[in-house]
Amino acid sequence: MSRKQLLNESALERLASLLSAIDAAACSETAWRAETRIHFLRNYTTESLDPYLTFHLMRDDLRPTITHGGYGTVAQELLDPESDVSKKPPDVLVLSLLVEFLDPAIASGGWTADAAISELTALLQTLVDQPSTLVVANSFIAPIDQMLNGTDSRVRQEIERLNESLRAYANDHADRVVVCDWSVATEDLNATDIVDTRFWRSSQAPFRPAFLDRYARQIASYVRASEGLAKKLLILDCDNTLWGGVVGEEGLSGIQLGPGCKPGEFYFRVQQHVVDLHQRGVMIALCSKNNEEDVWEVLDKHPHAVLRRSHLVAWRINWDDKAQNIGSLVRELNIGMDAVVFVDDNPRELALVAQQLPDVTLLAVPEDLSLYERQLVQDGWFNTVSQSNEDKQRTRMYRDEHARSEEKHRFQDLDDYLQSLATVARIGRVDDAEISRVAQLTQKTNQFNLTTRRYSEADIRAFVADPDSAVFLMAVSDRFGDMGNTGVFIANRSGTTATIDTFLLSCRILGRRLEIAFADQCMRSLEEQWNVTEWQAEYVATRKNRQTENFWEKVGFRSVRQESAGKLYVSAIGPRIVDYQKIITVESK
Repeated sequence: MSRKQLLNESALERLASLLSAIDAAACSETAWRAETRIHFLRNYTTESLDPYLTFHLMRDDLRPTITHGGYGTVAQELLDPESDVSKKPPDVLVLSLLVEFLDPAIASGGWTADAAISELTALLQTLVDQPSTLVVANSFIAPIDQMLNGTDSRVRQEIERLNESLRAYANDHADRVVVCDWSVATEDLNATDIVDTRFWRSSQAPFRPAFLDRYARQIASYVRASEGLAKKLLILDCDNTLWGGVVGEEGLSGIQLGPGCKPGEFYFRVQQHVVDLHQRGVMIALCSKNNEEDVWEVLDKHPHAVLRRSHLVAWRINWDDKAQNIGSLVRELNIGMDAVVFVDDNPRELALVAQQLPDVTLLAVPEDLSLYERQLVQDGWFNTVSQSNEDKQRTRMYRDEHARSEEKHRFQDLDDYLQSLATVARIGRVDDAEISRVAQLTQKTNQFNLTTRRYSEADIRAFVADPDSAVFLMAVSDRFGDMGNTGVFIANRSGTTATIDTFLLSCRILGRRLEIAFADQCMRSLEEQWNVTEWQAEYVATRKNRQTENFWEKVGFRSVRQESAGKLYVSAIGPRIVDYQKIITVESK
């Protein structure tokens, strides 16, 4: 049985079964994607979160090590060079705070958030000044005692002002700080569903399982994103998934979709959320057993259809097997199956996809449609640490790529086809405006990534400022359109030896010899600037980058050491393979 099967949602219903599922998953033979270290800086008891957070991370084959700091000792832990956090910075720091302990004056009359804002800002600044660890901070809800007994409206207003300050800080430090929204975690829960009065009084452990699970899901989503595991593609069925009813039988006017009436309102809100995901850069596709003209009639003509044809990157609307259709979609878009979420109302279809495509994440439309939108949101499958302009243009870029694929069928000779694309590669050192995109590419690129090292904006900025380091970025365009910034090269020097730390390309530009051109141009530039006499490079094996295993050999490197984790390569300077020159125009940016 796979780890994903062991860690099914039913295991969350009771703590005993949850712990049993975690133990079984830990002993399964499936290889872990990565091990991630998470440390809680807190002012209340947070250990109750551990099984829920472990469960949600293990579902994505991430093995967490979770530790907790002292009560209310956040600044001390960060500033003490002998603390565990300082000696060995974790991958993720969770700043988990209750407002009543952040500023005890909230219990008195006339409280304002000014002191809490000042204290929180100072803590966040101390965190950001530390090594480049992702910081996950929670927004604030009413004090626990007031939640049970009623909260003064003025206190609620001041707490919202505190939250606005937190969100503003996170926006200004988007590469380092993300916010878990506790108002979402408490939505539609009563105070008695959130607070456990017994453990609150005895051990300052205030929260019940329903809240702990929701909070853990939010934290897990950002841990996944920091590991490059955010989902990229949402595939949706149509009938009883995007609208109520079967359009082929009931017609445009007979389906249930629109605000102000149930169940149509639930589908309307789901479509609004799907469009929001599209605007954030998530690719949207359809996979439906239907007549194509019936689906287009809804998306093009229904007065309450928020999702339109222009939002879609691809579709399979036919009567074929859905697992095969999804496989075809994913291959067309050249992404991994584990980057896909598929939503359907039919349990038989979901069971088929689960059997044939086990890496695809499946969501069933709930019987209680009032829970539908929350089900799409609760796991934060598409949460990212940062967002770029390329994300917002992703649908257009993949449509352009589809046009390129169609054009390829006109040619019998690959070189003739590549030359017809009129590809232009703009390569140069990174400037300040591009640092965010470089960091994002290191965080999200998995397939053509020789070392898969994840870097924050602060890391990239440090590389750029270091005279013994160099960061190059490649932007690509052709006659079909602009593909954006899609390649990163990072190198360090020691004397006359240069070491390639990171070399990656977005999967959508592969197969065009751009990887050869990019490596050659960056190395040429540094050989002139740094007087390089020898190059070193690595291949660090992961589950997803196997296609890059022999890349350095293709450009003239030789392997000098092979280990289970990968290979070390060296190369003297000199002639390299340059078979890209007739098909790619290289420009300095």
